[in-house]
Formats: sequence, C-alpha cells, structure tokens
Amino acid sequence: MYRIISRGLSDRARTRPFASGPRPIALIALLVALSCAGAFADVIQIARPTVSPASAETRRFIDEQMMRAITTIEATDPGLAIRYDGFALRTAPVSARTAPAVRVRVLATRADGQTMIVLNGDTADGRSESAVHQLSWNELLHRELASMIRFLHGVLTADAPPVGSLTFLQDFTTDYIATGDLPATSFVQPYSLTGLPGRLMIAAGSIVLETDPFFREQAKLGVGPELTGAWATHADVTPAGTVFAASMAQQGLVRIVPEIPTPFRLPTRSTVMNLAVTDDGSVFTLDMNQTFVRIAGQSVQQVRLDLPQGTYVSFIAAGPDNTLIVWEPTHRAFFTFDTDGNRLGMMHPHLSMSTAIGLRAFSPYPNGDIIALFLDRIARIARDGGVMWEVLADDLPEVGQLMMHTGMHVDHESGLVYLLNIQLKRISQLIDVDAIQEQRALTDTERRLLDSNEKLRRNPYDQSALAERASLYEEIEAWEAAAYVWETAYAIDPTRRAIAERRDAVLLKRLEENAERLFAQTIDLLESRGPASAAWAYQRAQTEFESLIGRAPGNDAARQRLAELRRAYERASAPPDDRPPLSIQEVAIGDLFPALYAVYQTTPAGSVVVRNDGTSAIDDVRVTVEMRYLEFPTPGGSAARIEPGESATLALRVPISADSLRIQESSPVPVRVSLSYRVDGQERDASVIEVVTLHRATALTWDDSGKLAAFVTPRDPIVEAFAAAFTDIDDARRFHLSGKLFRAALIADAVGAIGLQYVEDPVTGITEVLGNPTVVDTVRFPRNTLRLGIGDCDDTTALLSSLYEAVGISTAIMTSPAHVFLAFDTGEPEANRWLFESPDTRAIAHNGTIWLPFETTILDQGFLASWREGSRLYGRYEPLGQIEFLPVIDQWQRFPPLPLADPSFSVAPPPRSLVEPRYAESLTDVTAVLYERSVRELESELAGRAGAAAVRTLNRLGILHGVFAEIGAAESSFRRALSIDPNHRAAYINLANLDMLAGDPASALAWLDDADRIRPGGALVTLLRAQAYHLAGDRAAATRQMTMLAEASPELYALNIHLVGDQGGTRASDAAGRASFPWAVEDE
Repeated sequence: MYRIISRGLSDRARTRPFASGPRPIALIALLVALSCAGAFADVIQIARPTVSPASAETRRFIDEQMMRAITTIEATDPGLAIRYDGFALRTAPVSARTAPAVRVRVLATRADGQTMIVLNGDTADGRSESAVHQLSWNELLHRELASMIRFLHGVLTADAPPVGSLTFLQDFTTDYIATGDLPATSFVQPYSLTGLPGRLMIAAGSIVLETDPFFREQAKLGVGPELTGAWATHADVTPAGTVFAASMAQQGLVRIVPEIPTPFRLPTRSTVMNLAVTDDGSVFTLDMNQTFVRIAGQSVQQVRLDLPQGTYVSFIAAGPDNTLIVWEPTHRAFFTFDTDGNRLGMMHPHLSMSTAIGLRAFSPYPNGDIIALFLDRIARIARDGGVMWEVLADDLPEVGQLMMHTGMHVDHESGLVYLLNIQLKRISQLIDVDAIQEQRALTDTERRLLDSNEKLRRNPYDQSALAERASLYEEIEAWEAAAYVWETAYAIDPTRRAIAERRDAVLLKRLEENAERLFAQTIDLLESRGPASAAWAYQRAQTEFESLIGRAPGNDAARQRLAELRRAYERASAPPDDRPPLSIQEVAIGDLFPALYAVYQTTPAGSVVVRNDGTSAIDDVRVTVEMRYLEFPTPGGSAARIEPGESATLALRVPISADSLRIQESSPVPVRVSLSYRVDGQERDASVIEVVTLHRATALTWDDSGKLAAFVTPRDPIVEAFAAAFTDIDDARRFHLSGKLFRAALIADAVGAIGLQYVEDPVTGITEVLGNPTVVDTVRFPRNTLRLGIGDCDDTTALLSSLYEAVGISTAIMTSPAHVFLAFDTGEPEANRWLFESPDTRAIAHNGTIWLPFETTILDQGFLASWREGSRLYGRYEPLGQIEFLPVIDQWQRFPPLPLADPSFSVAPPPRSLVEPRYAESLTDVTAVLYERSVRELESELAGRAGAAAVRTLNRLGILHGVFAEIGAAESSFRRALSIDPNHRAAYINLANLDMLAGDPASALAWLDDADRIRPGGALVTLLRAQAYHLAGDRAAATRQMTMLAEASPELYALNIHLVGDQGGTRASDAAGRASFPWAVEDE
C-alpha cells in the first residue's frame, strides 16, 4: 500500500498529463549508460536503494525491480529521463551536470514477514513528498515502484491542470416516472446509477429504471410478482446487458438477463454496501465488514484482495479488461485486481490530500483513465495518475453542491456524465463538449439545450425560457422530461393557464404511453409464456387504460386498445380448439461459444425433432432460428413431406455474428425455433422458445485442441511490442543456424525474465478438462497473461505462440495426456534434424523444416530446460499415439484469432540487462548439448573407425563444426575425409557450403564443379549453385538453377523461393550469414 505524506503541495497544484507511446530501451548491463540523440523535459535522480537486511538476494531483487520500474517509466513517457545512482539509463545523453527536477531516495526493508518500501522525494526549492509501500513483494513490484516515482515527480513538479469542458446539459427527477404499472407496494427512489452506451440505468428501490439520454423511459426492470420491497439500491450492468442489483435492506442479489422475463435470485450472506460487475459477469460485493464476495454463475466465494491490514475500501467499480478497481482513501490510491483477486497494480492520483480524501464516486474509462467526483470538483485522471483536467463545483452552478452527490455514471461513448443527488431524487447530466466534438458534432437538441441553459443561467425563473425548453422535450417525445419542466414553470406562477394546460396535456400523454407499454408487455408475455405469467401485467394494463379513459372520457382509441387487450387475454386463456398437426418433440441446441463463431457459419449447432400427429401429410416443412447476436432469422433444415405418424429431424443453424466476440460473460439467451408448413392446402406455423447458454468469448471446451488457436493473437499491440523488443540477434551470427532459433530463444528468455509463474486454474484445471467436451474452461488472452505474470499451460502456450507468430516464427499447438505445450519452426531444413537430436532433446520434421517441442510453463528455468521438457513429453507419448501436433496457421482457418479492443494498459518488456544474461546462458547450454557433447561423441566414434565409416564420421564432424562457426575445424574435417576418399561428394558440397557462409560464391562454385565431376546433378548442388549465383548478383543464372530445383526437389524449391527473380534481397544476405539450406550428410 502507499501512504502518502504530503508537505507543501497546494490544493490547486497539479501535474501535467503524461504523454503515452512506446519507446523501447536496451540496458546492456545493470548500471551502463547508452547514448543516442534526445531531449527531456525533466530528469529524476534516484539513489541506489538502501536495503535492510542487505542480503545478496534482497539486494538483487530490489535492484531488478527498480530497473524494471525505470524501464516502465521511460518506455511510456519520453519526457522523462532517469539517472539511477549517478548513471543515465535512457538511450540518450543525460549529462551528470543536468540538475534533476526531483531527487528520490529509496529504503526497502523486510523483517518478520513484513515488507516496506519508502520513497522520499525532494526538489531544489525545498518541496518534499514521500510514498510508502506496504504491500507484499512479488514480480509485479516494479509497476508499483514506477507509480510511486511518477507520483513523486507529478506532485513535486506541479502544474495546474487544464480546466475541463464538462458543462451542465439537463437534469431530471424520478418523481416524473409513471408508476401506474408498478405493484401497490412499490416505490421509486434513486440510489445509484449505472448504464451502457446510450442507456442510463437507475437503481430505484423497487425497480431498475432504464432511460435514454433524454430520460425517456425504456424499461422498468424487475417489475413483477417475483420481487418485492426495496431490492435495488445498488446496480451494475455487463456489456451484454445483464443487470445485477442488490439492496442494503435485503440479503441476496438479483440478476436480470435481457429477454428472460423472470429475474434470478442469487444468495449472499450479508447485505451489500457496494457492488461492481466485471465484464465477464463476475459480481463483486462489499459489505460493512469490508468482506469481498465474488459471485460467478452459481459459485459464491469470499475473495481476499491483496491489501494490507487496516485498509478501508470505500468505493469499487469494474475496470477495463475484466478488472476490479477499488479506492482506498487512507492511502489515496486506486488498486486494480483481476477477477481472482490478484493485484495487478495501482494508480495514485496526483492530487493533494485534502482533495483526494474527498472522493465521492468514480468511473473508469475503457482506456484506463478514471473520471472522479470529489467534494468540490470533478477530474479526469490519466492511468498514470496525472490529472488531465478538472472542473470545480463553482463552474457547475446548476448542479448545486457536489458534496451532496453520491452516485455517478459516465457514458464514455457519448461524453455524458450523470450525477445523482439521492436526497433530491435528482439526476444531473453533464456533457464533455471537447470529448464529444472529437468524435461527432453536437446534435441540434444538445445545442438547443445548451442555449436554453444560457437563458436560464441569467434568470432561473424565466417562464418563457422554461416553456421553450419543455416544448423542445415535447418535440422529441421526451414526455417525462417535458412534464418535469412544465411542472417547474407552473410552480413559478400557477396562474398561467396556458402553462397549466400544457402540463396536464403532457401528463396525459405520459399516461397514454405507459398504458401502451403495458399493453405490449402483456401481449409479449401471453405469446412467450401464457396467461398465468401475464396475469399481473394484464391487471396493471387494464388499470392504466381505465385511468387514462377516466381522465379523457372522449379518448376512443384508448377504449379500443382496452377492448383489444381483453380479447387477446381471453383468447390466450381459452382451451385450444384443436391440436396442431405438427408437434415439436425435441429441440437440441448445446451451449454456444463465440470463439467458434466461424464454425457456426457452416456447421449446424443443433436440431429439432418434429412429428406429424395429424391424419394428412404435411408438406414443405421449414425451420428458422431467431436469437440475439443473429443478424436475421436464419433458415435451417427442411423436409419436403412428413406422412402421418412419422417424424423428421431438421438441422438448426445458429451463425452468431462477430458482435458476440465482444461478450465476456456467460449468460442464458432465449432462442425462438419457428416452423412453417402446409397441410390440407393451408399455411400453418408453430414456434417454441428454448433457453441456451451463450458463453463468454474466452470460454471453450477441450473436445478440439485446435480451438486454442483462437487465443493466439500476434497482432495484439501489446504482444507485438513485447516481441519486437527482442528481435535483435546479431550476436548469434557466429552460429550458422536459422535466425529463428535464436530469436525464439531470446523471446523465451525475455518471458522467463519477467518471472512468469505457472498456476493451474483452480476451477477448471487442464488435467480435468483436456479432452472433456462437457467442462468449460477459460483461456486468458496473451496480453493478460503478460500483465498478470501467471497462467496455466494453455495460457502460457497461447502467450508464447502469439509472441513467436508476431515475429514470423510459425508454431504448433501440441497436446499430451492432460497437458498443452507447443512446437516452433526453427527454419532449419529437415535434413539437419540430426543436429538437434540428443539423449534429452528431440526435433520434429514437418513440411521440410525442423520444429522443436517446447514446454511453456518453466520458461523461468531457461530455454534448454523448456526444450528438454517438451522433448520428454514428445518422446514419452508420441510412440503411444498420444501426441497432437496442430500448426496454428491451419487451425486459424477454423478458429481465427479473436478480436481485441484497444488495451487499457501497457506491459513494458524487461530491460535487456536482465534478459541478456539468461540468453547468454541459453546459448552456452545449447552449445554444450548440441556441439560440445556431440563433438566428443563423434571424435570417440572416429577413434575406432576407418575407411568409409571414418569418412562419414568426419563429414558429420565437419558439419557440426561448421554450424557452430568453427570454420577451421570444419574445413580440416572435410579435407581429412577427402584424403581418405577423394570421391566423397558430400565433402565437396560442404566445402562449398563453408565458402558460401564466408561470402565467397566463386570458390563455392569451384567446389560444386568438383562435386559434379564425381557425379553430376543432385538437389543440394543445384540449390547451392542458385544460392551462389544469387549472392554473386547473377539473378538470371540463379533463376535457371531454381527451375531445375523445382523438378528435382519441390520441397527445397518452396523453402528457397526467394532466390527466384528479384525476390531475394534481405533473405539472400541473411543466407550468407546463416545457412538456410541443408548440409550434405551423406552422398546424394
């Protein structure tokens, strides 16, 4: 936790917002400064931490975390440079004489199981500030250290933030919501606000009221016999529209699912003080005892958030990317957690203590920013803590005292901010004019409301201005808002007859609209559920129409609608005249998974069984399906004729739209199955509604392991940025192997450097779900695995596969019993497989190249350990036929990568100073296993061999030396082989190979001529000739050789297509540095 000790920060002092955007750096050693051009607004000088106890382990951990914290800051803020213990770490010159804007001293202590880090900052003019970290230490500590450093810089270099463009637009009171459709015991009192784009939802005691931005009623949720009393004092809604509500007066939660009329009750053991629903439908409740409970589906579990003892959480909200954000006022910090309670980080608003402790409500933006309501202002806070803008209470006179407002909802897409004054039952709507105009022009209605506000600001009692405003609401049929404004005007001067008449007319119109709403609700219930379920709505609709007729006896239209309502109810209640000839026997639709949306476009998702119960044949039977996330009713199977007594099974197609991929919760969805048919010359129809589960986009069942490909997301900007930071492998050119191998090792070691930990899913471990089509598992997106630093085998496989695919390394999903891992394409030709084989390493030949099996859960143990474990799994289960090898590129045809929203966070790659030692160790390990051990084995074999056997061993030994850049030893081995057998063709080819690696195509061609004199032709000779001509710049000759190669070896041709015509360039020059063709192991 951070406890902030403020000294001398004025209430108006603020930091400027930080710029964002990646700026990768490379740290070659712990305290080495690199140089390039650049200029910085501020320099922060940080002394090397004082660590107690000063053990080597604690010192190493704190140093690494500080280095990563600095990397994180400099990668996201090009305006800052950090001098750490006297050394400038940014890749730009920072003179030692440059005066720092802020000096920071660090004290880190660990004693008796307790940890604390104190950062003290000061400036040359005497200002000072401190931040205290009392949270547990883990591999994510660097993010919190970065936040503390940013905070100190922010408050100590304080600038006043810009004044925001947030301004009052309109207000409303729930007193003007029609209540005739509510039970007699109901009441409407607003307690909290939530909503979706274009939809405001008000937890109002006995209902959750939904309105549009002009307070036009859209729905009253939860109305019916199932719910009574004040069951909705807190509410939140998922992006898919599922509403969760709770009450301070009743235990339990209420879930209201779109298109499902009956609310669900979920048990809890305490009353709720605060409520937040994350995107996946997980509900977090906070009670008076500071107990957090998570409700997910039918599971109700207490969750312990990683916060120090003695903290007090006052507000919670759902954050972007399926997170929970809490505000802890004692430490003045927002903390972010995943849905399992793991701490992801924190953000400290760069505000004075007097302002920050007055927070009343907050709402996160999709990009990670937060808009916050304080006692005397509203501010937008960037995700790094900087204050982007603020608006003081004095600038919002129509709203009144901000301290009286306790609820807030922000419609991020429309730029609208809603504030709730519970005492006055009043909702104020503000509009962020600048934010709106970045996306669209103000609407005519919005402009007219703003003009009206100017008039009323000059004279709040101007009845003409109020009448003009009320008439505007009438134009857009916002009857509730019109009634509110007419009533306000009437209260100023009740003697104005025209105003009184308009008020009464609008109230009558509102009553008429409510009666029509009840009419539609009754008809819908009659059709979908029957008269018993519709009885309560029918009674309320009758009452509302009778009230309307009582107020307007001449309203013939209302009388006709009432008669129509009664006839519909009587028809539905009467016993059926006859049984329909075609009956629906069974509807079978399994759970639906958005991750499989591409499959559903062509493959039926279920079936319906129908039977002819009549005495005549039924012709032309057709079925259609309707449900949310289908763009239109979708036709399924058909039957030309069904004879009496016979049955038919018709396929049901459910090609859900790509919109379903944005769903992060699993929820029930009604599906209407409709039949049309012809019997005895008459057209008939029938329908039934079934409820199926539409799962969240990240859910899948493991009946098909290829589904994991949908979570391999190489185009995710977070994945791309991380992978791109580790593509420089120039040092690896001393090994003449494909660059892909070294790039794969470097990326794996970079992931290992972040401390990625294997944690099996506590709910659906892979040992239980793999191969089980009935258990639903959740896979984290790679960006979230990087952010959290933990994952199970499917999470880490998706992550490493995404990173590799992002830099052009092809991957394959591999499974063994109860496990998932991967293989990656080294780019090495299949003939070189023997180079990668050892007693504890395996290689897989696929499509002409070598792939390595690779375990992704132990990356912290190094590249070789991961390869060895992957090899062990492959070697154990492949002979038993229990290994799957599924190239991701093939699986993407069936399960394309799921689309992702723009990220609300960034993940800074670890500094190269932490990765390079791991990578160097990996190269050493690989050299020891593949080269040094193999050389010893071959030399031992050579001692006991002669003649042809010795020649073959010398040839392999030469290849091994050549691959590992021991060129002299390689040439010596090949020449020794020729001294024994001057006609050993493979040695000539490999000597040509050495000259190609040295960039001498002329000498290489001479060796190839020698090989042809022994025996002309052969695919390897043809390929090497093409390579040599290409390197020499003779593209025509290279193309002729490639034409010959296409006939001799189509596989080699496909692997070297870059040698044809003008397609070479960088690929050809790369081949000169690292062999991209096979060595001649044996004579062709």
